[in-house]
Amino acid sequence: MCNNALSFAQELQQLKATDVIRNERVRAQFINVYNSIWNEGGEQAYEREAIYFNQQLRDKPKLRECSGTSVFYAFIDLAVKGLSLAPGTQALCYLIPRSRKVGVDQQGKDVWELACDLTFSPYGELVLRKNAGQIRHADNPVIVYEGDSFQYGEQNGQKIVNYMSAFPRTSSKIIACFVKITRADGTIDYS
Repeated sequence: MCNNALSFAQELQQLKATDVIRNERVRAQFINVYNSIWNEGGEQAYEREAIYFNQQLRDKPKLRECSGTSVFYAFIDLAVKGLSLAPGTQALCYLIPRSRKVGVDQQGKDVWELACDLTFSPYGELVLRKNAGQIRHADNPVIVYEGDSFQYGEQNGQKIVNYMSAFPRTSSKIIACFVKITRADGTIDYS
């Protein structure tokens, strides 16, 4: 088992970023992780996310320079979180290349590598919170402009918001923004 994991780690280090996702061992690991967390659907999730992942690698040249290991971890993180890289106006997550310090060379200079990070959008964060049972629903954010009627406070231990939009709008200056969140227990919170 330990030798198998070590050989897999060495294999990942040698793979180019563009070769990681279609590697059979990576495929098997993704499906295994996905099915162990979400109970089923790992093969379909793998096929779908492999397409989206490779599309981002193709469209963002810096991602192709990332280490094979970091690409693997970002891909497996998709399986763990149950999110998708599907593109669109409400994309749940995306890939970002970042420089990461991996050590120090013999001359004492820092050694860096380009790493692939899976980053969650606000929409992805909402899905994660729903999946974790922290919230039931979150409304779209409301932007408050100067001239709108807006009160924010607390009453009997509950946050409250009283808001009325001015119509027609009298200013384009933004003074606040809030989101109404329905918790898992049905109570309301504002952020």
